[in-house]
Amino acid sequence: MNINEVLDNSHVAVIEATDDLPEGMWDLPVADGEWSSKDILAHLTSREALLIDVLKTFQGEQPSPYILRWQEDQDRFDAEAVQSHSYQTAQEVVNEYQDAQLQSSSLLAALPADLGTRQDSMPWLQSPMSLADFVQSHADHSNKHAHSIIEFREKNKAME
Repeated sequence: MNINEVLDNSHVAVIEATDDLPEGMWDLPVADGEWSSKDILAHLTSREALLIDVLKTFQGEQPSPYILRWQEDQDRFDAEAVQSHSYQTAQEVVNEYQDAQLQSSSLLAALPADLGTRQDSMPWLQSPMSLADFVQSHADHSNKHAHSIIEFREKNKAME
């Protein structure tokens, strides 16, 4: 499977996990912690924005302040991302996620296929890796959160 498919499949997993989630369930804590489904989607939206900025470095841009904040302290980056979406509705967060995932998929698809496997393609990253490895890690992270939402929904079927 190529990295475009890996990314697309992770997007599908997230959308399927949250599809038709009743309004009253969006703000309830999910089984794996304090975050709600809305918080998880806000977190994944911030990670999509991060991926967008990473992909833009392959178009000649320098690492953005967003990337640098993530590299400096990922836990704080994640907490701030969730907090910044706290006053948005679930639908607003869904819309933002969908916009970001369309943009990240488009940017990735526009890159040459061989670019993704070079280990030196992101020398600015604290732990240099290939773009393919970065996208795989991103997708695995998204899939893990999608699975948490699915488990939450299964445990709370009566509420749906």
